[in-house]
Amino acid sequence: MKLRNLANKLLLFVMLMIFAVGNFTVYTAPATVQLAPADTEITPLTKTYAFDKYNQNMPTGESLYEALGIKTYNNYLMALSATQKLKDVVIAVVDTGLDYGHNEGQGVKSNPVFNDRVLTEYAMDFSSGLPTELNNNWNTDLNGHGTHVAGIIADATLSNVKILPLKIFNGVGNDSGSYSFLNAIRYLCALKSGEQVSLLDEFGNESADKLPAVYYNTDKVKIDNIVAVNLSIGSEGYAVTDPDAMEEFNQKKEGYTDTATGIYYTGCQHIVNNLLKNGILPIAAAGNMGTNDTRYYWNNNRKDVLPYYSWPGACDGVLEVSAYDNTASVYSLASYSYCNDCVSVAAPGTEIWSACSSSILTKSHSLSARDLVNGIDYYTYRVGFPQSVTWYVMKDGDNQDGSDYCYRSSGTSMATPFVTACYAMLMSDPTKNNASDLGLTSWDANNEEDRKFLNVVHKALLAAAATDGVHAETYEEKFGYGTVSVVGFVPDSETGAIRALKDINYEPQASATPEDYSNANWNGTGANRANGEIDWFIVCLILTVGVLLIWMLNAFKTYVLTRNKGGDTEDDGEQQQ
Repeated sequence: MKLRNLANKLLLFVMLMIFAVGNFTVYTAPATVQLAPADTEITPLTKTYAFDKYNQNMPTGESLYEALGIKTYNNYLMALSATQKLKDVVIAVVDTGLDYGHNEGQGVKSNPVFNDRVLTEYAMDFSSGLPTELNNNWNTDLNGHGTHVAGIIADATLSNVKILPLKIFNGVGNDSGSYSFLNAIRYLCALKSGEQVSLLDEFGNESADKLPAVYYNTDKVKIDNIVAVNLSIGSEGYAVTDPDAMEEFNQKKEGYTDTATGIYYTGCQHIVNNLLKNGILPIAAAGNMGTNDTRYYWNNNRKDVLPYYSWPGACDGVLEVSAYDNTASVYSLASYSYCNDCVSVAAPGTEIWSACSSSILTKSHSLSARDLVNGIDYYTYRVGFPQSVTWYVMKDGDNQDGSDYCYRSSGTSMATPFVTACYAMLMSDPTKNNASDLGLTSWDANNEEDRKFLNVVHKALLAAAATDGVHAETYEEKFGYGTVSVVGFVPDSETGAIRALKDINYEPQASATPEDYSNANWNGTGANRANGEIDWFIVCLILTVGVLLIWMLNAFKTYVLTRNKGGDTEDDGEQQQ
């Protein structure tokens, strides 16, 4: 009996030591979301363009989608879809929300450009603290910016490309919480990896530390085909010639502690690194000139552009997009566009017509012009004092696809989704799986130069701009490797060959290598918390301690009973004697 009790004690002691010194974690298989129908029948895809007919590229006299090769590539993809299914692709849009309908009379009419394209079940609003069912207003877009950006992506791509809206700004003036961007990226990476995650409240506290603990993506849904995130967002500009400005930029990029509160804020680079570590390419706007920016400087009597950094665009590993003026007769950097040595590629960004939020249509407006020949009315929508925002909205009464309303906007924010759409098109092509399929002479994941790209498609897109684009003879800060183009990825109709692309060296963001992303930091306040999954080590430790306590109570009870029984036997013996 004593030997058995000793063995039980040793067994429990060993179990306790294993749980105490081991990092014991149990993983539950995530539920991967299937975005395509499960049937085996192939249905060829079709395409209508809601807004492209209003968007002209004046340097070539074509529509924008024709000038960028998007229509040519879409025609190729549609023909391809008749024999094999295109890859399902998800693009996240971190912005002001996505309103996929507009007011018509007393009802709401859905904009067909977004039909079956939005992942409504996983869309989330981070603009007002921790998301809840009551404040998840991701489909309310008072500013209209996010709807406009998403409309460009949807209009340029086929229906296999889905959009995931993640709202971080609210109101006309783009109000946002301190941790909105960080939370949106945490949540996005959790969806890609299939893990639940902890987020930060408005005070910087982890939701997992609350009582009870709060996690997001609790079902561990895994959307493994999230390939990119459109970031038509950015900070104020930091002049590269100003040492104080660059010191502040690097602080915001790498992380800093607020001297007033003592709270540590994760640098934007660490947030970007999480995207890269999860295989999500951040495609970000270079930024727009502010009212206090010194736009030009004089050098040998020549007016030139003064480079500015803006984050997240100027972070390592980001595909940063500048804007060219598509309303001018020659290719030139748009007057509002930042440029710097981190720009990867340029795209059209001036007076772009795209989807209109229903919130804009409720503003006071006046008829500014009427095109009787084409049946198009132009309105000017304004917000009163103290706001000075003006929207230029168009209603096309003859538009057969139902997208009657669209509005015009300019900025690097509008250029970025054109590049994101081109990237999504390439990622959805089932024939583009290696370097030769993309017209590149080589691709080696072990090569130091190639490792600076997220994937082969990333490099191919920039190489296409260097081959087919404008201003691509050499890398330059205004246009990066050139204007975006995908026409070169369409096989020749006679030979079936892909055009060979110019090999490029990734000059900007030279420190961006996968090694930089491996230690990405999830922290918002310095707390050492990973992805917020259930800590089974703690659970097992609690259970072990509970079992040990029960065993000790039973052992004590047995000891007491045995001792009492032994005492009674001695008394009986004495009486018998």
